[in-house]
Amino acid sequence: GPLFLPALLIMMAVKFVIVVSYFMHLKFDNKLFSWMFYAGLFLAVGVYVAALGTFHFFLR
Repeated sequence: GPLFLPALLIMMAVKFVIVVSYFMHLKFDNKLFSWMFYAGLFLAVGVYVAALGTFHFFLR
């Protein structure tokens, strides 16, 4: 359905935050490292959404 992809993106982001915060010990580390990982997450989601939008637009 139409909520499948947004639900997957939300679950991916939550899993990323959990793994980065706890298993990579960034929760107790310098905040600069956390911001670098979160910037990577937002960049990856942005590229993914742009690629999906491009395919959706050109495959019509």
